[in-house]
Amino acid sequence: MSSDLLSVSVSGLRVAQSALSTTGHNITNAGVDGYSRQRVIAQTNPATPSGIGYIGNGANVQTIERIVNSYVTEQLRSDTSLSADLDIYQYNVSQLDNLLANASTGLSSGMESFFASVQNGLDDPTSIPARQLILSESQNIADRFNALYSRFETIEGGIDESLRSSVSQVNALTANIAQLNRKISDSQGYGESVQPNDLLDQRDESLRKLSELVSIQVYEQSSGQVNIVIGSGQNIVVGNEARELSLQASVTDPTREDVVFQTGSSSQAITNLLTGGEIGGLLRFRDTVMNDVYNEFGRIAVVMADTFNEVHQQGINLDDEFGGLFFNDVNDPDIAADRVISNSTNAEPQNRSNAAEHCRLIAIGRQ
Repeated sequence: MSSDLLSVSVSGLRVAQSALSTTGHNITNAGVDGYSRQRVIAQTNPATPSGIGYIGNGANVQTIERIVNSYVTEQLRSDTSLSADLDIYQYNVSQLDNLLANASTGLSSGMESFFASVQNGLDDPTSIPARQLILSESQNIADRFNALYSRFETIEGGIDESLRSSVSQVNALTANIAQLNRKISDSQGYGESVQPNDLLDQRDESLRKLSELVSIQVYEQSSGQVNIVIGSGQNIVVGNEARELSLQASVTDPTREDVVFQTGSSSQAITNLLTGGEIGGLLRFRDTVMNDVYNEFGRIAVVMADTFNEVHQQGINLDDEFGGLFFNDVNDPDIAADRVISNSTNAEPQNRSNAAEHCRLIAIGRQ
């Protein structure tokens, strides 16, 4: 390069022009999600030797650099996953809390009214109106149990719908990340120091969105591509190849769906391996809180009905006869059979029907 004043000045103008263009690019994209600020890295041109020493030849643009911190980026993904998990978990727990704690929908007020009517009947056993009030309140408490159970099923149905939506979003994001991997790898063919900054920003933002749905581990390859691992080592993205998640009926409980990892023609249920993100929060709520709610709610219903029936059978009616069952028998064969959930891998019984004989289930619904 000739060491004249004009060429030195032009090199400085080119560096300044690149810096101004980059600054304009930063300002224009300030409101774009996931955009990282960029800056121009300039370097000195090789000097020209002369008898009096080396004469400088100005500067040139070495590269345009993204201002990012890999540790901060990784921590953001981790915190995003945890936050999304807690948010969706808290939202669904609040639904249950509002349902059960509300005097108009919860059990407390209904139980109080029922036992108040029973006490009123005990104070005046021969009163026909008092007896009718007990029957009326008993029907009300039975209706409230059934209504609450229906609401539980509605909440669980919402969980299933949210899971389907989240799994669909995971598949869309992983496919997009795989495409970005290919574009980034192709772009880096121009030179090791040339980084496709905007594509890298787009991929990091897709990774952040993916972490909102499920906890992920990201491993960068020498080619600039990234591999993504979920669960206990399931590679959902390998280079420019994306693998899919799906939902299938659980082997142990056909009324619920498992998250399944698809690899070619094979599949693996990974419901118990997923944590973090919306999917982790939804599964944690469904498989812990809802299980406990069904169990405890069923215990209350069964114990109340069974205990009241036992006492009622010891009483005498107006015709001097012993009383019968006040509530339906929870151990009636038809009712008990409805509570049986078969494992799909079980052999069918000889009579081709599920049955529960000589046993008392302590919970209505799932255990």
